[in-house]
Amino acid sequence: MRKSLFLLLIIKLFYCFYGVFIFGKITYLGDAISYLNSPITLSIQTLRNNTLLISSLTAILKKILFLDFFVHLAYCLFSFWGLTILIKELKWSLYKEYILVFFLSMPSFGMWTSVISKEAFTCFFTCIALVWLVNLFEKKPLRFSVFLNLISLYIIIIMRPTVGVGLLLLIIILYYFKITFINKYVRFLSIILTVFISSIIVYNLANKYIKDEFLPLAEAYFDPSSFSSTSTRKFGFWKSASDLFLKAPQGIFIANLGPTLPESINKPYFMPYFLEGMLFIITMIYLISAIIFKQLFRDTINPNFVMFLLFGVILILFMNYPFGLFNPGSATRYRSSYYHIIIVGLLYFYYKEKSYFKMKNLIKD
Repeated sequence: MRKSLFLLLIIKLFYCFYGVFIFGKITYLGDAISYLNSPITLSIQTLRNNTLLISSLTAILKKILFLDFFVHLAYCLFSFWGLTILIKELKWSLYKEYILVFFLSMPSFGMWTSVISKEAFTCFFTCIALVWLVNLFEKKPLRFSVFLNLISLYIIIIMRPTVGVGLLLLIIILYYFKITFINKYVRFLSIILTVFISSIIVYNLANKYIKDEFLPLAEAYFDPSSFSSTSTRKFGFWKSASDLFLKAPQGIFIANLGPTLPESINKPYFMPYFLEGMLFIITMIYLISAIIFKQLFRDTINPNFVMFLLFGVILILFMNYPFGLFNPGSATRYRSSYYHIIIVGLLYFYYKEKSYFKMKNLIKD
């Protein structure tokens, strides 16, 4: 086993112990207890309902492994297996792998993908999807069969639709780019126009739904007196239907920050998650800025990067941000379902740009 992978395994095992025996004693460990005590439900509906799927899988594992901790460990190792497949496919240097392991070792991602959770289960399949994307970016034969890739994408959509939709659109567009009889610039412009027109249509169609359905539901979640309330924060972020779009930049920042600084000071065990959120946001801004700058410098825009930025970053962040506003716990959990997708994708394009400039300097020398 590579040193970087062994280090990642040790870290994930640590987070598994920490999540079960420390964090789980301070506060509730997501829906893990509910999943462990659920009955096994085997039906077609199980394959369409993410809660039923995880509950049944967890119940089956408990019957096999007996102890709750061993079930947590099974989820931990399953997500580690997916990350191992991804890291091996990237074929990065040991130094770059250590950089990636550093980001994958952040508290919320490290813990929520190392205990019983939808995030741990989905992590494996998002890694398979990332391998699929890397194969498409590099125009290589697919590492896995189309069947396994489609199953992975289906499970992501079922488990985390707010992540799966972005990946689905990205993959469809990448295959569209492979159509050789259409000029690549025409393809690129057609996609940009499609995104622009679709955004206008979605905005106009969604306005009525947001006003009549979304805002009352969101207010119920934020209202402490409401039976539906699961929020620890006050409502007031969205005042009108258009606020969902107009306040998206601010909402995305808050949702990906996780616990705010006042919340972290009030509850010190939130502080590592606050620092992780700050690091994630700063890293995203730096990597995106660096990639764009390097591409503009050499007067060439990589369509793959543009598509990943639109659908693999911006769309996923936008679709997830409402869920990250309810409370710090929701923010860190939802972030864990797409955190590695964004980090791996941006690092991939960043290293590609660095490799280009290194090669150019070597040719000059």
